[in-house]
Amino acid sequence: MEGTGGPPPAGADLRWDTSAARIQACDVANAAAGPADVALTFGATESTGPGGDELAVRLRRRIVLPPLTARNLRDMLRNLIADADARGTGQRP
Repeated sequence: MEGTGGPPPAGADLRWDTSAARIQACDVANAAAGPADVALTFGATESTGPGGDELAVRLRRRIVLPPLTARNLRDMLRNLIADADARGTGQRP
């Protein structure tokens, strides 16, 4: 895994290097937890099988996180979704 192996010091400013960043649209996601990590899998729907009984999804990215980072991500997403819902901009299935 890349990085420093831990969270930045409290109060440290983060500088994101976006020079190699790519945007990929994904409409399918999954998560699985192992004993020492959490794996997030993102994909994009490509097609359905004959009769619409099978969905083909192209794997776009698999990200493995340590549990603390996964918890922080969970909390950030929970807050973002709650804010979007409060503004009436959250989309529900």
